[in-house]
Amino acid sequence: MHSAFITNRKRQRMAVSCDVVPNAQGLAFVMHGLGGFKEQKHIQTIADAFKSKGFTTILFDTTNTIGESEGSYEHATITNYYEDLENVIEWARGETWYTEPFILAGHSLGGICICLYAQTYPARVRALAPISTVVSGALSIEAHKRSNPEDFATWERTGWKVEESRSKPGVVKRLPWTHIIDRLRYDVLPKVSTLSMPVLLITGEEDTSTPPDHVRTLYDVLPGPKTFHIIPDAPHTFRASAHLKTLHTLISQWIDTVFETKNLTPPDVDEMIDIVNEDDEIVEQATRVHIHTHGLLHREIHIWLFTKQNEIIFQHRAKDKETFPDLLDATVGGHVSTGKTYLEAAVQEMQEEVGLQVKPSELISVTKIRNSAHDPITHITNNVWRWVYAYQYDGDVSKLTVERGEGIGFEVWPIEKILHISTIDRKRFVPSLLEESNLEAYRKISKLKK
Repeated sequence: MHSAFITNRKRQRMAVSCDVVPNAQGLAFVMHGLGGFKEQKHIQTIADAFKSKGFTTILFDTTNTIGESEGSYEHATITNYYEDLENVIEWARGETWYTEPFILAGHSLGGICICLYAQTYPARVRALAPISTVVSGALSIEAHKRSNPEDFATWERTGWKVEESRSKPGVVKRLPWTHIIDRLRYDVLPKVSTLSMPVLLITGEEDTSTPPDHVRTLYDVLPGPKTFHIIPDAPHTFRASAHLKTLHTLISQWIDTVFETKNLTPPDVDEMIDIVNEDDEIVEQATRVHIHTHGLLHREIHIWLFTKQNEIIFQHRAKDKETFPDLLDATVGGHVSTGKTYLEAAVQEMQEEVGLQVKPSELISVTKIRNSAHDPITHITNNVWRWVYAYQYDGDVSKLTVERGEGIGFEVWPIEKILHISTIDRKRFVPSLLEESNLEAYRKISKLKK
C-alpha cells in the first residue's frame, strides 16, 4: 500500500492510498460518502473485493470530510466531492500503473459522484458500483422527510444539522443548509441513458437515507447490464460483520459474472502501436491507452465503402467508445499495430469491422492525411497520420457486420449531401471528417469509375 498527498484544483491537500497489483486485471477507484474516510470498514471491504480479483485499487479522502485531507466538514457538498474525484483521477492518469477504462465504486454521496463522472466521461468507465447510492437531491430530501421529519424541519429552520460521527465517536459534524441547496442541483436520472456500462447496485433493507425503492428507481431505467441486491436487515452504512461479508461476496460474484458473460476487458487495451514523428518515421512504441491519454502521434487507416450511386457508407460509433462516442465515422477505421504496414492494417480491419475479406489490390489508395482531433466529451486528443482507402461495395448494407464494442450500425449518405452538409447534420459526425482534407477525399471518391 502506497500513500501520498496530492493537491486538488483549490490547492488543498488530499490523502490518497494506492494498492498497486502486479499484472493487474484493471484499475478500481473507491470513494467514500458524506463525512466518510478511506479507512471505514465498508470502504475497505469494497476495495478488498476488487483487490482479491486482481485489481489495483485507489482510495482517497475527499476534502471537507473527517479524514486526512484538508478542509472543513461544514463546506462538504456534492460539488466539492465530485471535483475531488475528478482531481484524483486526473492525478492517476500520470502514474505508470494507470489504465483505462477503469471501474468506479462509491458509497452514498460517493455513489452519485461516480455516476455523475460516468455520465461525463462514459468512455473511461469500464463498470460502475454505486453502493447505497444517492440518486438525486430531491429523492434525498424525500427520504429524510420520510424517516425523520422533525430532524429535517430543525435543519431547515436553524440552518444547521448537528450530529456525532458514528465512525469516529467524539467527532461532532455540523452541516449547513447550503449543503441541501447544492444537493438539489444533482440528479442522475435525466442522463441515465449514458450509463450503458455494467452497473452493480447494492443497498440495505433498512436503509432510510437511500431506501431500496429509491435505488430501484435508478435500477429500472438503467439501459445496460445491471444487478441490484438488497442486503437483509442492513442500514445505510454497513458495519456489522455479517453485512460486510455479504457486501464483499456480492461484489466479488458480480466481478466474476461480468467478466465471464460481458468480456469487460477490451481486446486492444494493451495493443502496441508505433509512435511516429512528423515525417511518419517510427520513433518508439506504446500502448493504445498511453498514446490516446497523452495525444501522441501515431498511425491509423480509414476505408470508405462507396456505392455505384455515389454514396458513402458511414459507421455509427458505439456509445462507449474511447473517442467521439455515438457519432458517425469512417466505414472502417483502426490503428496500425506495431509491425504492420498501413495496407496490411486496412485489410485486417475490413475483416474485423465489417466482415469483408478483400485483397490488398482491391483497396484504392485515396490520400494520406495529417490530422489532430480533440474530443470535448472524453478530453482525448487523437493525433495521427492516416492513410485513406476506398472500396466499392455493391452488396446490401444490412449484410455488413459490426465489430462488437466498436459500432452500432451503418448509414448511407450521398456524397453531394456531405459536401453541402447542414449545421444540424454536421453535429452527427466526428468533426475531423468534415474538414477540407476529408472533403477532398470524398470528391476524389465521387470521381472514381463505378
